[in-house]
Amino acid sequence: AFCCGVNPILLPLHNRLPHALHLQAKGLFQKLSVPAKVIELDVIQGGSDLQLGLQEVTGRRTVPQVFIGGKHVRGCDDTIAAYQSGDLKQLLAGVGYQI
Repeated sequence: AFCCGVNPILLPLHNRLPHALHLQAKGLFQKLSVPAKVIELDVIQGGSDLQLGLQEVTGRRTVPQVFIGGKHVRGCDDTIAAYQSGDLKQLLAGVGYQI
């Protein structure tokens, strides 16, 4: 599990993603009124190193990658699919959010 600290929902991303995936991922949590800790890897110092660490943890270099309660949900498409199937509702309930 990837540590989220005091933020149960972690969303590392790049602002310059193709197909506006960062907007889709951030927008989903905003739509649900669920605060997510957004880490802009292309803005913060050490973002490239953090992305390499994420790759070690997840096996994926692409972003965004979504973590809920320390559990890796995977990327934007997987998170949206989890929302549509109802799985995201259960994951969020596990960290205290009702949608």
